[in-house]
Amino acid sequence: MRRFGACAVSRVWACAGVVTVGQWQNKSTFQKMTPKSRDREAVEQLRKRLLPNGVTSAEELSADERRAFEERFKQELSVMQRQQHKAKQARDAADEERRAALENRRDAQRARAQAERERRAAEK
Repeated sequence: MRRFGACAVSRVWACAGVVTVGQWQNKSTFQKMTPKSRDREAVEQLRKRLLPNGVTSAEELSADERRAFEERFKQELSVMQRQQHKAKQARDAADEERRAALENRRDAQRARAQAERERRAAEK
C-alpha cells in the first residue's frame, strides 16, 4: 500500500477503534487483511465495543436495550463509513494530483526535446 494511503486509512481505522496507528505502521495482521475482511473486522470490533460489559451478542439484551444498541450501532457505523469515504476521496485526490504533475513533467520534457530538435535542425 502506498505510504500516503496507509497513513490516511490507518487514521480511519484508529478512529473506528479497530486498530491503533502504531499497530498499522508495524505491519500488523490487520494491515495484511483484504479490504472486505478488514471491513468485517471493523464492524465486529464496533459491535463488541458498543455492547455492555459481559454481553457477547445483541440477542442477550432486552427488547429496549437491543433497540438502543441497534440505533447506536447504526449511527457509529455511518460515522465510520463517512470517515472511510472521506479518506478514500483524499487518496483519490492525491493520486489525481500526482498523475497531473507527472503528465505536466512529461509534457514539459517533450516540449524541451522538440525545441532542441528544432534548434539543431535550424543549425544545419
